[in-house]
Amino acid sequence: MHIKLRKFIASILAFVLSISVVGFKEISRIYAYESNKSEIDRIVLTNNELTTYKGLDIAKHQYDMTKMNEKERDLYNILLEKEYERQESSLDKQGVSKEEFINELKMILGNDYLVKQDSMIKYKAKGKKKATRLISVGALGSALNIVITATLIATGVGSIGELVKKLGKQGAKKWVKKHLSSKIVSVLTRVGAKTLGKWIGSFVVSIIDTYLDPGTFLAKKFDSVDIVPNSGYIELW
Repeated sequence: MHIKLRKFIASILAFVLSISVVGFKEISRIYAYESNKSEIDRIVLTNNELTTYKGLDIAKHQYDMTKMNEKERDLYNILLEKEYERQESSLDKQGVSKEEFINELKMILGNDYLVKQDSMIKYKAKGKKKATRLISVGALGSALNIVITATLIATGVGSIGELVKKLGKQGAKKWVKKHLSSKIVSVLTRVGAKTLGKWIGSFVVSIIDTYLDPGTFLAKKFDSVDIVPNSGYIELW
């Protein structure tokens, strides 16, 4: 009798344990999905902001605020503000103020950056002629983040993650290659690095796997193929 009772109790415990294990696995699976989902769904603009501004194309004005209407200027200022918030921790460590950061982005995107090239750092690299340090990876990455987001908003999408959800990975890769390539090359041209545009086809599709900071990801890619690779700056002869 005691043996039967022990077997019964053991079977009950085994059943409870199996449910617990299954439950734990299910909770882990759901948590992993939700964690991944929160990254994919990260949108630069809130839903209300996206509803308000979707379809606006500030790139058509070459990011010149004097050519934008009030609503377009509001969107541009929001993108600049949100990019500052994204990079705030890093900027604080570098001692870069919000005003300095936003003004530099406006110069890069507004075609005023080339004016600075006369005072840019020139130095010998690899024992050859002097290379010109054009722009930091951080500054270029932030400028590209704004260009990428502005292009997405113009088509009613708030982020790379949303684009992937809408078109799938392969569809999103085709979309960014078609719609972002020329805009990114335009930024490279503004900062004097047009020659790096030859890499855009192989680099731009990679941002589909980089939801949080696609501009900086691209800037690092360009830094890996310039005259002084992986230095933290874009440098050319």
